Amino acid sequence: MRPDPALRPLLLALLLAGLPHPAAAEAQLDPEQASARLEALRDRIQAIEHKLDRSRAEESRVNRSLREVETRLSRTRRELAETARRLEHQQTRLQALQQEQAQLDRELAQHREGLEQYLRTAFMLGRQESIKLVLNQEDPQRLGRTLTYYRYLARDRAEAVSRARQALQELAAVERDIDAQLAALEATRARRAEQHQDLKRQQADRGTLLARLRKEIRTDQDQLARMEQDEQRLQALLEELRRALDDVRELDRHQRPFASLRSELAWPVAGKLIHRFGQAREHRGLRWRGVYIAAADGDPVRAVSRGRVAFADWLRGFGLLIIVDHGDGYMSLYGHNQALFREPGDWVEGGEVLARVGDTGGALETGLYFELRHEGKPIDPLKWCAGEPTDKRASR
Repeated sequence: MRPDPALRPLLLALLLAGLPHPAAAEAQLDPEQASARLEALRDRIQAIEHKLDRSRAEESRVNRSLREVETRLSRTRRELAETARRLEHQQTRLQALQQEQAQLDRELAQHREGLEQYLRTAFMLGRQESIKLVLNQEDPQRLGRTLTYYRYLARDRAEAVSRARQALQELAAVERDIDAQLAALEATRARRAEQHQDLKRQQADRGTLLARLRKEIRTDQDQLARMEQDEQRLQALLEELRRALDDVRELDRHQRPFASLRSELAWPVAGKLIHRFGQAREHRGLRWRGVYIAAADGDPVRAVSRGRVAFADWLRGFGLLIIVDHGDGYMSLYGHNQALFREPGDWVEGGEVLARVGDTGGALETGLYFELRHEGKPIDPLKWCAGEPTDKRASR
């Protein structure tokens, strides 16, 4: 990759600044010396160009690596959330089974007590009836019927005890299975948490390396060129998305048109507004085309209105970015997230969580970059959202 042609005059000027004044040089140099000096100058320019080539190539490689790590971080965070949800569900099931087991234990104890009582009563009655039969010559058939009746009661109680034992055994088997599932889920959670920490370390290392590389090659011209390229890339992406989504722009008949929501939209996240639309950026010739809201790491990022996800991926300069198409040429953009929870083609409602606040894409401060566009042109979010993001209305 060759350096931007616009840099050549700057490099040449810098190098020439260290040379003697041309008039003095003419007095001191013969043609052969002048030719050698020119050749040396060209060599120095070429060396600087090569150094810039190497630095930019390394920056590109680190950017790709950072994109991979941050995308994997997003996936790991989603997996951790799903594992936590499954753990909670299984623990709830286990608690319910334990309550049912306690109830069966109580019923079993009641059945055993009743069976013992019936057996004692039958034994005592049997003895009394036998004595009565001997002493009073009572009807032996009546005695037999009485003993048979108690035998039936005893058998019923014994069957109830057996059923309770069977139920307890089945519950114990289910409980063992849930315990095994909980252990497996806990192991999965621990493994994913370890992966998450490792990815965070990689992200920090690559972020440090990227910062060093950027410091080496950061000049006004370089930074301006990169940011203009990012903006052009985003503009081209939006145009492609607009054309690709022409056939899916139909919204519900009862849905209010996005244009009628001016000054009524809720902010996508609560926080401090640190950069406003149209405000001059730190680099000459550029202005903010959206707003930047400083927010807590991991805070939910919510859709400002109903629409369809048109883009959800990593984009240079914007990190993990999600774009929602609201129809009639309106789109909302949410950048520098740490995790994305929706995929392209998903329908979302206003207030639905799309992502989590982060600092991906090399953001200098944790927060959300938020932009609104109509027919591809940026529009001021402060004129469309109610109040400011620090208001209570900021996040639903």
